[in-house]
Amino acid sequence: MRRQELIAPLRAFGGDVVLVDGPELDARVRDAIGGGALPLAIDAIGGEGTQRLARCVAENGIVVNYGLLSGEACRVDARETVFRNVTLRGFWLRRWYMETPPEEIAAVYRKLAAKVADGSLAVEVEAVYPFSKIKEAVAHAARGGRSGKILMRFGAG
Repeated sequence: MRRQELIAPLRAFGGDVVLVDGPELDARVRDAIGGGALPLAIDAIGGEGTQRLARCVAENGIVVNYGLLSGEACRVDARETVFRNVTLRGFWLRRWYMETPPEEIAAVYRKLAAKVADGSLAVEVEAVYPFSKIKEAVAHAARGGRSGKILMRFGAG
């Protein structure tokens, strides 16, 4: 993760190990997991962050990137791909929707709805704005240090 202030909330949600990205991330990950091997890392940032994650995964590990929040292309050093056989893969949710049969998508949504209904899947909501205040909502969403999602309410109420 990128922000120190998110450590406590992520631990409260059940995170076993929560580390802030930065220099020597791979060494800190190894220390935190007691020398275990990570088969997978998930990256929404791109840029040098992708390389730091590539160093964290085990030999033959996979880094899956689904975003470029840094605004930079993913970077993975050839030492990781050639000598450790680390793979960089992309994931685009839109492609999954285009390629997945509708009945499979519906099954996933049924599972998710059940988890929302029983409380095992939830998200913190910091504010809900009526659509008439979309500019304020976007400005709020762009601020750092939020404790939850910013939602839009459509229609009356």
